[in-house]
Amino acid sequence: ERQQSLEYLSELRRVTITFINLDISNERCTNNNLCQNVQKVFIQIYELTKMMGGVLTKALLFDKGWSFLCVFGLPGYKQG
Repeated sequence: ERQQSLEYLSELRRVTITFINLDISNERCTNNNLCQNVQKVFIQIYELTKMMGGVLTKALLFDKGWSFLCVFGLPGYKQG
C-alpha cells in the first residue's frame, strides 16, 4: 500500500493500558461544578500521563461516572 515497506504495514507491540474511574455523578454536583471538577481531573491525568510517556486516549461518561483510558508504549512516544 503506497509503496511502504512491510515494516510499517503491521506491527505487534506490547503496551500498557490503564483505566481510571472517577465516581462523580450529576446528583452530587451542580452542572457547572461537575464540569469544573471533570476538567481539573482531565488536566491532571493528561499532564501526568504525558510526563510518563503515555497518551490519554479517551474520556468516557457512563451512568456510574467517568472513565479515562491511558496507553503507554505507543510508537512515537518517549517512555518516562
